[in-house]
Amino acid sequence: LGDYTRELASKLNIGTTAKIEGPYGFFLCDNFKNNNQIWITGGVGITPFISLAKNLKYKKDYSIKLFYSVKNKKEVIYHNLLKSIEVESNNSFSTDFFYSEKNGRIDAKYIKKHVNDINEKDIFICAPKKMIEELREDFISIGVEKDKIHSEEFNF
Repeated sequence: LGDYTRELASKLNIGTTAKIEGPYGFFLCDNFKNNNQIWITGGVGITPFISLAKNLKYKKDYSIKLFYSVKNKKEVIYHNLLKSIEVESNNSFSTDFFYSEKNGRIDAKYIKKHVNDINEKDIFICAPKKMIEELREDFISIGVEKDKIHSEEFNF
């Protein structure tokens, strides 16, 4: 249904057999020592964060701010679930819904304005490749260390 699925589908003939594997990687918030984290997602990039957020109730001492960027309110998925996780987390998890149709592109300055001590946090981004690249550059330009920025992209 997404960009990469359409790209792949354009290269295959009807009836082609495919073997799908994965996911792979280390895009897990508990793979890092820093429990103070910023999560940023664009569109369907919310998917891995949903799993991570559901497991926060089993983790102690985490402080997570999720920035969920979509075109408009209609594109938000998992709104009620994210709000319920906020309630269950006793203020250790919060979500900022960012609407690009109204506010333009989300950037590091916006995030810094809404997060205390940005340089003290690990940043996790799951979004389209261009969004990841732009945010990485933005964060580095405001002094965030490269090794504090972690990303996962939906790509082949």
